[in-house]
Amino acid sequence: MPTPRKRMSAAKKEAAPTVAFQGELGAYSDEAARSWFGEDVTTVPCREFRDVTKAVASGAATFGVLPVENTLAGSVGQALDALLETDFEIVGEVIRPIRHCLLGLPGSTPETLHKVMSHPVALVQCLRFFSEHPALEAVAVHDTAGAARMISEGTDKTVGAIASEAAAKRYGLTVLARDLQDRSDNSTRFYVVCPPGQGGKVPELASPKSLVVFETGDRPGALVEVLLAFARRGLNLSRLESRPGRLPWTYRFVAEVTADLRSGEAAAGLEEIRSRAMTVVVRGPFPVAAGIAPEDKGAKDVPVPEMEPWEDRLDRTRKAINDVDEALIGMLSERMRLARRAQARRKEGGMGGVDPEREAQVLRRAAELARKAGLPDEPIRDVFWRIVALCTPKHDT
Repeated sequence: MPTPRKRMSAAKKEAAPTVAFQGELGAYSDEAARSWFGEDVTTVPCREFRDVTKAVASGAATFGVLPVENTLAGSVGQALDALLETDFEIVGEVIRPIRHCLLGLPGSTPETLHKVMSHPVALVQCLRFFSEHPALEAVAVHDTAGAARMISEGTDKTVGAIASEAAAKRYGLTVLARDLQDRSDNSTRFYVVCPPGQGGKVPELASPKSLVVFETGDRPGALVEVLLAFARRGLNLSRLESRPGRLPWTYRFVAEVTADLRSGEAAAGLEEIRSRAMTVVVRGPFPVAAGIAPEDKGAKDVPVPEMEPWEDRLDRTRKAINDVDEALIGMLSERMRLARRAQARRKEGGMGGVDPEREAQVLRRAAELARKAGLPDEPIRDVFWRIVALCTPKHDT
């Protein structure tokens, strides 16, 4: 896959691409689009995230840029949902620093402001600022740059906006304060998306990533089975979250996998996941973002949050072990139930309840799976021998 600017150069030979984004000109999504495609790209402002995907689907825009995650506010669920409603490809990701500024009309000061407008996600990223200025009322609007534009069109010097410095320049506003975000490493990650086939053939990537969306059955251990399939094949999940499904009270899980799932062990892992999940959709592979350019960090080094005490980390690790143990017990109970059902079916056929050949097959398969997962096969085989014995009624042994 060509680099962002090479893709832009190639596209210029035919027709300059247009890129849809949510917000007004000067929004952080607008900056992300220009970061990927270059400053000469034509960007198309859209009010909602679904308007971005509609613009791309209709051909009004060639590509779309969607924010999917922020280091402070977390997942941008509405943008992810808009993407999942389409069959768009993800052709890359962009990470941009988010440095919020307090903007106002010329002549206003921080002391004259009564209200500050911005996008809800931006307001969440500036909670410390509002706690230090309790007299300011935070007002949520559809976009950061949109807030800047609304202020520029009025005359009220008591209303300010939280947006980028680029938005201040675009709309003729004064920067009253800089770096309002709670952490200096505040950043947002964006997907670059397009209709299927429009992104070109994806070559082998040095640092690939794939988005896997799957649904599981409503039964104990269903999600664990899929996650174990990822783990057995050495597929690292860099992100996992649930989103509402297509039916009420159903859910789909969205996982980012740091792998190309088209071939090799990763492809075999994908097939195993397909066998254990109800539905599986893959977007990608696409190149992992290189990160924030050094000149964009705003400091020589991004501060690392202070590490919590080792006792707290140990306690959290033990709780995670407890969660795994609970899941194992649940899966063991489910296995016992299924084994009893299989024994009952054999009795219906007049073959007796126990099948020694099947038991030997289970033990051989357990040892084989252990070796593939890098575990000692003999101890695992012994564990499964005990599990098989546990699942067999005493009167059948």
